[in-house]
Amino acid sequence: FQPKMPMEKAIRLDNMLQKVLVEKSRLGIPCMFIGEGLHGFMGVGSTSFPQAIALSCSWDTTLIEQVFSAAAHEMRVRGFHQALSPVIDISREPRWGRTEETYGEDPYLTSRIGKAAILGFQGRSNLFDNQHVIATLKHFAGHGQGEGGNNTSPVVCDERYFRENHLYPFEIAIKEAKVKSVMPSYNEWSAIPNHANSWLLNTVLRGEWGFDGYIISDQGGIEDLYRK
Repeated sequence: FQPKMPMEKAIRLDNMLQKVLVEKSRLGIPCMFIGEGLHGFMGVGSTSFPQAIALSCSWDTTLIEQVFSAAAHEMRVRGFHQALSPVIDISREPRWGRTEETYGEDPYLTSRIGKAAILGFQGRSNLFDNQHVIATLKHFAGHGQGEGGNNTSPVVCDERYFRENHLYPFEIAIKEAKVKSVMPSYNEWSAIPNHANSWLLNTVLRGEWGFDGYIISDQGGIEDLYRK
């Protein structure tokens, strides 16, 4: 697993793979390296900052932007292009085992911290440079209120509650931070899995909010649509 490798070995491996893809494959398209960056880049020798739930306690958006700017720089040094962060789920189910990945239960605080994290990852320019990476907004949406605290169980609430709580931080991230990638959540809302929810991914995300980036599935999100 690449992040567990020493930096020098990982960079050599990345360069070898890119060379093969660009020079030997039919289309010559290079790959994008994607890594975890929940509280710093998950790689050997990188900086581990406080966990997300602790970072949110600072209420300091300037500090948060600096934290994830540093994480982005460390990712680019290792050849990565995209971070699977930030997590802006609203934690409303105490039995859910991923609360520490979130910025807490408050939509407003989460929206401010999430925006700062995105600006840190992506920078404040419309063009990416060699110091920044694409941020991945996740998990869209309602992941922090699954029935029984299960990671894949449905969130049961009406549309008004869903919009005012679970969708609000995502709306701010799209409109104000211009995030470039969004990841749907494993759960479902209104009896439709979020990975296949046209209302959520098209009507709201692209139609209402004007999202012009790309959607990336969670690890088993597409498989789960037909496996279960």
